[in-house]
Amino acid sequence: MLATGRTATLHPAKGPGDPAARASAYRLMAESMQESGFKARELKDLSVLLALVLQMGNIDFVEAGTGGRDDASFDLQLVGPVAELAELLGCEAADLSNALSTAIIVTRGETIVMKNSASNARDTRDAAAKALYGRLFHWIVGKANAIIAPPADAVIRRNIAILDMFGFENFAVNSLEQLCINVANEQLQFFFNEHVFAWQQQELVRSGVSVHQRAHAHPNPLSIHTSQ
Repeated sequence: MLATGRTATLHPAKGPGDPAARASAYRLMAESMQESGFKARELKDLSVLLALVLQMGNIDFVEAGTGGRDDASFDLQLVGPVAELAELLGCEAADLSNALSTAIIVTRGETIVMKNSASNARDTRDAAAKALYGRLFHWIVGKANAIIAPPADAVIRRNIAILDMFGFENFAVNSLEQLCINVANEQLQFFFNEHVFAWQQQELVRSGVSVHQRAHAHPNPLSIHTSQ
């Protein structure tokens, strides 16, 4: 989301070898979100949650013991930044370890605690990270929609019209989700054009095939500009 009068150009990701560009893009995003109505505390919490999701991927599990999961000697050890992750979650490290290394089954009023295998524990870790990220994304979308929504008693209602060269959609009610869909469609169309037309022409030229060079309209980089 961009504040009024600002322009952002979205380029394809340059990969992990260009951290400066990614840091700059993140700062632009944070500044635009704050200018659009997100509070500084909300942006801080957002960064913490993103760090939390990333840290969860650094947790791994090692099985110890001579027997299987039902053997008394079986133990599942967590390796990685367990203490740091627990601090971000606001819980004790022992509680986090127990939540990831065991599964609770309730049947006929009886609660059974089972030890997870390393594979099951990784699935639990990934499911938790996915759930946290999903809830964060839905919160951002809901917050953005609330910010751009006009008051119920507004006399003048502003509209954002989206017209791209490959299609046009006009709904009675639009929201941030529709904008994200249009942006994704533009990038997919660019990828399609590059593969089907531009790269194919280059391949033919490299193969010595005589082809008629044709210019193609690329919807990339995609620029979004908002104004009153």
